[in-house]
Amino acid sequence: MKRSTLLLAVCALAVVYAFQAAETTNDKDVVQGGGKLQWSDYKGKVDTSKKTDAYSYVLFSYNHQITGYSVRVVMKNTFFRKYSWAKESAKTKERLHHEQGFFDIAEVNARRFRKLMTTMTIYKNTANKQIGTAYSQAIKDRAKEQGQYQKETEYGKNKVKQAEWDKKIKEQLKLLEKFAGQAVKVRMK
Repeated sequence: MKRSTLLLAVCALAVVYAFQAAETTNDKDVVQGGGKLQWSDYKGKVDTSKKTDAYSYVLFSYNHQITGYSVRVVMKNTFFRKYSWAKESAKTKERLHHEQGFFDIAEVNARRFRKLMTTMTIYKNTANKQIGTAYSQAIKDRAKEQGQYQKETEYGKNKVKQAEWDKKIKEQLKLLEKFAGQAVKVRMK
């Protein structure tokens, strides 16, 4: 099997799993994008095999519905309480602030995806493929940006870099405020 086909299959399974998890989760079990996290949101069991002191389980999910020449695209950015955890020693104000950054970066990328849906030309006969491809790219972009955030801030320990990222994230959220809602409706060609 070609590597690209395998990658596409894995992404498709991740999308199905993500959407099923998001759709079957009770609202009390999640925090939706744009929400503020608290340590009480971290209800998962600590994974001692991980090298980190805290873990925020944030997931994208999307769906779309085509009606005639319109498509309604829903992109959710969700923090899952039962899979997120933190060691007691990590539960500081600074670390929570750093973890909030991961969730906010995911929200920035969800908003970028929604914006893209409103600016790209979507054709009725290729809408499924176009939207799926854009979603896969959004996942990659989010992962890359979060990795850069983690590396540059050194888990929030580099206060100068953390402040730079805080400013950048805040600016992006404000810039993309118009796309804070989960759904966008687009006219197709």
